[in-house]
Amino acid sequence: MIPTEAFQGGNFNPGAYALNSPDAKALKAQIDLLDTIYLVLNDEQKKQFPTLIGMYQHHMKFITSPQMCDSAKKGCDNDKSKSCGAKSCDTPKSVKPTPKR
Repeated sequence: MIPTEAFQGGNFNPGAYALNSPDAKALKAQIDLLDTIYLVLNDEQKKQFPTLIGMYQHHMKFITSPQMCDSAKKGCDNDKSKSCGAKSCDTPKSVKPTPKR
């Protein structure tokens, strides 16, 4: 939806459009979520957070794509991945997988 706040008094306000667009609202929600998560992390977790959130975003990109797990690429944009959805293509060796519950 186009934000009506951007069209007031016969003028178009690009700033109001940017602040009230669906993409801006989604970005603000994501920023608020990451900020809240970061507040509860300890120093070691804060060091690991950028890598882990990057892996999560990489994984989600392929979960939502129509070519999720074709046999050649296993859902990744390069040939490094060996298991669909279980591990990011760029997972550092220092990151250990979470054990199944």
